Amino acid sequence: MEQKEIWHLGHKVMRELPSYYAERMEKAAKDFGLIAPTWYTLIAAYTFRPDPISVERMRVRIPYASPDYYEGQIQDLFGRSFLATSDLGGYSLTDQGIAATRAIMAAAYEGMREAPVLDNDEMKSLVHASGRLVQVCMLHGPLISKWSLIYSRRLDEAPEDAYIAKLDQYLSDLNSYRDDVHLASWSNHDIGSHAWEVLTLIWREGPSTFDEVTESLTRRKWSQEKTEEAIEELRNRNWVEGVDKLLVTKLGQQIRDEAESLTDHYFYAPWAAAERKDLETISKLLPRLAAKLEIV
Repeated sequence: MEQKEIWHLGHKVMRELPSYYAERMEKAAKDFGLIAPTWYTLIAAYTFRPDPISVERMRVRIPYASPDYYEGQIQDLFGRSFLATSDLGGYSLTDQGIAATRAIMAAAYEGMREAPVLDNDEMKSLVHASGRLVQVCMLHGPLISKWSLIYSRRLDEAPEDAYIAKLDQYLSDLNSYRDDVHLASWSNHDIGSHAWEVLTLIWREGPSTFDEVTESLTRRKWSQEKTEEAIEELRNRNWVEGVDKLLVTKLGQQIRDEAESLTDHYFYAPWAAAERKDLETISKLLPRLAAKLEIV
């Protein structure tokens, strides 16, 4: 398999595995009175330890949501004693916050036991090869911030023989690294994250009305005014045009295409340092696992 084929399939596996554990995690969170997306922020706080959590830190990891999106969740967790103020600024997990996070993660590990997998030796080989690929991405590649990958690694607490949980972690690590490299691919343009996501949405979906843009990005909790400002910024740069329908200009298409190409270049660059045997092992066993999971 080519490198892009490996990651394309790995991403599909990563997206499929939550079908075996998402409901269990939701139930475990509800046992502590928590619902999504608030408990996602709780888990983020766990990965930041011993550093505190803050709106600013959350927006480094996922810059596309509004500050208000994170502020509301953090204040909710603080008000219910899952977080406490930190001397370093921001908030740190309380004992209750740690207990809730570990219970939610334990539910995920338990759920993944139900996933159909390869035999033990094959899973061990696939997981160890994937883990070494993650380490290669940590140590090699472009000189960019690997902030998301570093913090993703802090969530690796599954037992060593829980191979499907380990694979889920390593695929999440690689996805975090891709987030890092994508941020690096457009950061030199000095453009707001909301405007960049609006550009990406129109680039992917084609001509879109303002209402279609705001509806697609509702989960980000940006105000209509902020979205209007983002679109105006894109117009001023001649990256989008149109009134009734917004569409990407030739220049905007070039800018977004270049960022996507640079994302791929950065993402696969460290793979050149990977052991050939590891990539061969992943190429051989990952499709077989995908077949077990009935991934087309």
